[in-house]
Amino acid sequence: EALLNDKVQGNHVQLAITIYKEYFGESSAAGYLSNPSQKQAQILKTASNRTTTVQPESSEGNTERPPEQDQPNPTTTIKADLLMAAGNRIFRETADREVNNDVEGLGGDDWTRWHIMMRNDQQNGYIPRNNDALGYYRKPVDFVEDDGCGIYELKLFRNREDSQVVYVGCTCRQRNDRSLTDRLSEYARNGSHKADLIDRALRNGYQIWVRTKKVNLEGQQRGQCGAPTLDQKQGEAQRMENVLLARYDYKWNIRRNGGIRP
Repeated sequence: EALLNDKVQGNHVQLAITIYKEYFGESSAAGYLSNPSQKQAQILKTASNRTTTVQPESSEGNTERPPEQDQPNPTTTIKADLLMAAGNRIFRETADREVNNDVEGLGGDDWTRWHIMMRNDQQNGYIPRNNDALGYYRKPVDFVEDDGCGIYELKLFRNREDSQVVYVGCTCRQRNDRSLTDRLSEYARNGSHKADLIDRALRNGYQIWVRTKKVNLEGQQRGQCGAPTLDQKQGEAQRMENVLLARYDYKWNIRRNGGIRP
């Protein structure tokens, strides 16, 4: 309640609505909005449709792009009621323009651009996914721009107005992942541990997009031969993932995120 009042008094009215919807449900939010005894409710009512328009960043240097009809809208409109997450973290699906290469402590090479990895309709260059998995995929080896250990994000894309980043992962020690292409190939072929979520997204008309960020330990940790070892690179990839999990709430992450959100 204190957090809610603070947001309302600061005129962050849509954040207050989001808090209620996320933690107390739609019916409770409706009750709050209709309660005439609370001064804050009137503030919420009068400003419930405010939006913020954010211009995307330059894509200079990108030579290969997905088909033009699949590109996100050059101007992304983000409702103000989507800028709040559980605790002190931000819902990742609302912060697409914020997660760049300057997140404090993240490190690594620059993020690559987004690539379409899976879709529910067959196109040139896409092959059927394995066994009973729904849809078609491109082999990650065909589009991962700089392979090695690192982190990746998965995005659901259905149209220019319906695009959301839902997952962050890394090449890690437990699976002995040796490269981003190895890890992403599992998702592409059969969905790995997110098979049900990926199949549901494809069934609902979404494409699965991916971008990667490679570990860069230049000038830092070194092995006996002067180069970072695989174990060191795997450990750095997990550290980078943890930086993002500490800052953002991803819909499909469980570790450090408190569970999957619908």
